[in-house]
Amino acid sequence: MFWIAATPTDLRRGLTRRDWLRVGVAGGLGLLARRPGDILAATAAAAAPRAAAGSGTAKSCILIYLFGGVSQLDVWDLKPAAPDGIRGEFKPIPSAVPGIQITEHLPRLARHMDKIALVRSMAHGDHSHGSSAHRMLTGYAPARLGEIVPPSPEDYPHYGAVVTELK
Repeated sequence: MFWIAATPTDLRRGLTRRDWLRVGVAGGLGLLARRPGDILAATAAAAAPRAAAGSGTAKSCILIYLFGGVSQLDVWDLKPAAPDGIRGEFKPIPSAVPGIQITEHLPRLARHMDKIALVRSMAHGDHSHGSSAHRMLTGYAPARLGEIVPPSPEDYPHYGAVVTELK
């Protein structure tokens, strides 16, 4: 669900014209309420690094789930000491975390690995992308294996939807 003011919007059907108008008007009013110098100061303040204060509890999380994306062997687990038939063609580079190397093609990401949780221990016996993605994103085995198209009302919700509902 996408919330504008106090009304939920189901993104499966898209935003209505009224929703887009609300977004545009709210954004425009926000810009009008500030002088140009205030906008630049707010932008600079948002971009400035925050001081580490308190417990360090995360306030947000971004999940990068590359469904059909690059192989983990080409990005996260390069196996440089393995024989030619096993290791990938890319070279590993060190990251900000000692002992963790990632692909040479993501040097800026390597500098920020201290802010990333790299999970390498996920395993299951399902060889189908559709039903295995359901398991990874919900924590439950799907009712049926294979390419689950279209989703059904019996499918478990994505954990992000659960967090949003409980928030």
